[in-house]
Amino acid sequence: MLGVFIVLSVLGTKGDYAAEKAIHMVNRKYAKIQQDTLATPEAEFMAVIEGYKSFLKKYPDSRLVPFAHILIGRTFAYKKDFNSARDTFERISQQYAKDRPVVAAQAIIEIAAVYALEEDTVGILKSYERLQRDFSTTEQGLKAPITYARISAKRDPLGALRYFDNAIAHYRFVMQNNPKTVIEFKALNYIASCYMTQHKYVEARDIYTELLLTYAESEYLSAPVASLYLKTINTLSIVEMGDFDKPVAIYEQFMAKYPQHPLNNLLKTMIQGINELKKRQSEKVTPGA
Repeated sequence: MLGVFIVLSVLGTKGDYAAEKAIHMVNRKYAKIQQDTLATPEAEFMAVIEGYKSFLKKYPDSRLVPFAHILIGRTFAYKKDFNSARDTFERISQQYAKDRPVVAAQAIIEIAAVYALEEDTVGILKSYERLQRDFSTTEQGLKAPITYARISAKRDPLGALRYFDNAIAHYRFVMQNNPKTVIEFKALNYIASCYMTQHKYVEARDIYTELLLTYAESEYLSAPVASLYLKTINTLSIVEMGDFDKPVAIYEQFMAKYPQHPLNNLLKTMIQGINELKKRQSEKVTPGA
């Protein structure tokens, strides 16, 4: 049932108890065919599809309607009726493009998945191009440029730097229209990932520094996120560049900007540790030490 739960989380379903109860039995049949699609008889695929269609007729106003549509498309894909699967997802993407762009974007992700089953890389790339063009600020659309770059780089390693540069340019364009928002926050994280992939460590460190200094609020800088940023800044600075002073300067700048921030005690301890490490490193290379 993993795929079912993923779709539910994407679509944000909640409440709607009668509809949830009605669809539960169909979901169980759907989960069964997922276990062994090759051994599933034709009739069982069609039973699942008809089950979801019956649900749609009975509960046309349920918030689970797009969820049912998507699982119809997935069932066609399991059945290897790829044309019907794509047609189903295409209808969803058009139907929800204005009112529920996240649902429409998810439908395009599903189209890309169908192309993947057919080993059609061109179709996959076109789907991700469409996502970043038409749904650039959805979760799926924000991830699309870096996914496109990774797939393209795998096909054409010599062009890898160009593909990731294009992704970075797209993210910066998105950021211009969404300053100091969760969209900019996510775009910056993807830019950092692009630089890391390109082994542009100075640029990556600068982005993580920008994230740390700009998005210090708790809804952005959670404990796991803070841990990732600090670990990455330290690794890039000390391990990759042999620079002990830069992370200390970054953390001192953070504490000066946010004197009451709960992260500051950790930063003070980290600064002390970095300075001690720098001293030990200096003693190793200094003659007569």
